[in-house]
Amino acid sequence: MTDGEELKPNKEMLEAMQELKNGGGECFEGSTEEFFKRILEK
Repeated sequence: MTDGEELKPNKEMLEAMQELKNGGGECFEGSTEEFFKRILEK
């Protein structure tokens, strides 16, 4: 990546963003450590 190059989300990211906009999915705002603890508990 070079300076000034625009980042564009891939297909999977666009689908996930749309899912959140539609009220689905889950947005996690904790630390990486908290995230892994949470998913390993399931």
